Amino acid sequence: MSIRFRRNTKYPSTQKPGVFANSSSLDEIGNDLNTNLWNELNGIDETEQNKFAFSLGSWVEFSRANRRIQVADPNQANFLNPRIDGEPIEPQPIAEPEGFVRNTLENAAIQEPSFDYDNPNNEIQAVVYETRGEANSKKSPGQAFRAKSVKKYSVDGYSQNTEYVVSKLGGNLHTDRWVELNKKGTLSPESGWRWYPSMDLLPVDSNYPNEIQGRWFPTDSTIVTVTSPPSADIISGLATKKPTRFLDNLKEDDLFLFHKVGSENYKNTTSPLEVYFSVNFFRNVESDFGQFRYHVLEWGDEQDGLSNQDILESEFFEAYETDDDVMDKAKYKKLMQVFSKSRYVAHMAEMESGKGTRAYYEKHPELLSHIYSEPGIKQIKTIVFRIATGSTYILETYLLITNIFISDPDESIQNFSIFGANDFTVLPLKSKRELIIGAVDKNSDYSTSLSNIKKDDLYESQDYLEKKYSDEFYPLALEDQYGKDPGLIDLGTTRFFTKPYDLYDFINADKLQWIINGSGTLPINSSATDILIDNEDCTIELNPNQIDNLIIENTAKSSEKGIVLGDYKLEKKKGERIKKSDNMKIAEIEKKLNKQAF
Repeated sequence: MSIRFRRNTKYPSTQKPGVFANSSSLDEIGNDLNTNLWNELNGIDETEQNKFAFSLGSWVEFSRANRRIQVADPNQANFLNPRIDGEPIEPQPIAEPEGFVRNTLENAAIQEPSFDYDNPNNEIQAVVYETRGEANSKKSPGQAFRAKSVKKYSVDGYSQNTEYVVSKLGGNLHTDRWVELNKKGTLSPESGWRWYPSMDLLPVDSNYPNEIQGRWFPTDSTIVTVTSPPSADIISGLATKKPTRFLDNLKEDDLFLFHKVGSENYKNTTSPLEVYFSVNFFRNVESDFGQFRYHVLEWGDEQDGLSNQDILESEFFEAYETDDDVMDKAKYKKLMQVFSKSRYVAHMAEMESGKGTRAYYEKHPELLSHIYSEPGIKQIKTIVFRIATGSTYILETYLLITNIFISDPDESIQNFSIFGANDFTVLPLKSKRELIIGAVDKNSDYSTSLSNIKKDDLYESQDYLEKKYSDEFYPLALEDQYGKDPGLIDLGTTRFFTKPYDLYDFINADKLQWIINGSGTLPINSSATDILIDNEDCTIELNPNQIDNLIIENTAKSSEKGIVLGDYKLEKKKGERIKKSDNMKIAEIEKKLNKQAF
């Protein structure tokens, strides 16, 4: 199945909508048949308490765009004073600089008269595009015109088969190609202010009594407070098993999802393994917000990770958060060092088109990679910069979260062959058809403690297998699928046969005599206590007296073993794995022959 990406506006939350992998299969009326499957693969569960820890998607944790940060060479950062809002003595200009040419269709036509922008069959509008990104980026041969509005339409009535056309043109005179017209970088008469053009007219505000096509910024401030709308573009992290560059080559088995335990996809994503990561953005709406760059801050397997507060106080958000007049100089230099090594984010076109490339070839032809040695949910934290065209300013900074799941090579936490019979944490119950002599009651210490761990929301991202086990076990325990407490009982040898036997066969008694007289003679010893190793009808024979390290050997012909269990409590603390809080209450074995049943 080919992969598409879909934004879930409600998950993990309405404030932090995530981008999740998806692959649709539509019925004859357009209903998606794969919704439940992909919800399971992505960990989308509305009943889950901690949606952020256990959903495998990508979302913006928080972002800041209240200030604009000047980008400097790391070596030059030593000599810059990272002032914030240093006001020049010279009054702020309120009009466009002298000689400025506005970005209109009429002015663009003067620069490129050969382009017939009034004719809908021009080189931009006469073309049908496969993706919105391709349509949005289209420019005229002389680059004086560009696509401004794009429309999507369905090819055959299904939303996946779409094409795009440019419905409206705009000028392109605000870009660096036309600096002699837009006057980018022009200084005010006393050099206190610098001019930066915009694509469209900006609205009137307290500093500008009239609409103009750009803004003036102080020249002596490295950081300037601005009223800047956040980008409407969608950014998303993507981790794959192979260094796949093109989205349309991605398959389900390339992604680190909650694959079914024991499946080939699960086994092929177990630790240790190498993961290939990139950040991509989807321009789904009209926007002109420049480019994005990214830096992986944490891979999710660090011993001491940074909290959100730690990150807000770091060099990445210091300029946005501080109330001082100057940003800490050491932090500003460190920010410039990280920014200079950051990677460009590739434009992925329309989110659900399945098109685009992950690598920005000119700058960074290779994808980032990281090796995980331990299984679990890994939370990759990435700093993403939205930058002005030409990388002159950082306009917005994001903390991007991307959750992936590295499978456990042990497959399941209740696997006794891994934990050993006396060193397990949870009971080896894998289905509601387990053979239990006794019961795992819903009111037992074991069941109650598992329920309390879930209620207290103590499971963390590394506890996926424990959480999955609890989610499957406890509902079955509530339904008494593992039995009810039978109270105090005495158990001897337990046998299973392939055909019916009656009691008289085991006590070597005269059946007719007992039926007629109601009693009869009995031998000193009966076959009830003999090992039936030669009986081909007996498949399982468990004798509680023959316990070795809590395992009862099966002396019949099959290979199954018995495991002696008792009630116990589990406990879980933040930052620690689930563990036993006490010893199991194991049944006592009566070894005196005169105390045992015949």
